[in-house]
Amino acid sequence: MGNLRTLGIERRRVFVPGSAMLLALSQIASTPYLCAAFVDVGIEQESNSAKPAPPVARIWAERHDGSQANTEFVEKVLDDLRGAISRALASDRGKVGLTDQNGKTWTLAELKGKTTLMNLWFTSCGPCRSEMPFLEKLQMHVKDRSDMQVVTINVDRDADVARRFLNDNHYRFPVLFAWSVALAADGTVAPANWILDDGGITRVEDIGFASDGDQWVKRTLAQMESVRSSGR
Repeated sequence: MGNLRTLGIERRRVFVPGSAMLLALSQIASTPYLCAAFVDVGIEQESNSAKPAPPVARIWAERHDGSQANTEFVEKVLDDLRGAISRALASDRGKVGLTDQNGKTWTLAELKGKTTLMNLWFTSCGPCRSEMPFLEKLQMHVKDRSDMQVVTINVDRDADVARRFLNDNHYRFPVLFAWSVALAADGTVAPANWILDDGGITRVEDIGFASDGDQWVKRTLAQMESVRSSGR
């Protein structure tokens, strides 16, 4: 999703991570605004030798300790997540797409033509749960607009757990159930938010939730408007 257009992907198998990766993961998971998880089964990882690099504003960098090891690790996980989401939505490559809580199948076509806030979450992630009421507020701001939308990606293993969580809290934003994304990435960092332009290209990346909810809504709306009007 660094570029949601079709990518040439070389696939390989990876397994349980070494101690250095687990240490970096545990350091990230210990921060109060961010969750990290590793899928401890054999998974597929992308290797893309010709990855496009559009300009992306990365807000998350100011929210962790800034060490090179952690920065490189988070960047790798985020790159893998974007690639996995892109593959899951790329119906033009023989994929089925992802299904939301209403049974609608989403593909890349639904992300083009609108400025999109895409959020990744799972139910056991505390910061994700804290962010959800403000995602709902953001959804209320844009739900009647033809040029903006909010779409979330849930990576719980059991989609029924996520459905119960959504029903209990009366959340109405679109949720695509995507355990396959967690399997295809080398870990999960959440909450993760990407703002995509109307061509489906990532322009803003905002990782973690710093408990400034109403300010987050205001800031995110301003960022979406900026991407909508200027493409960056």
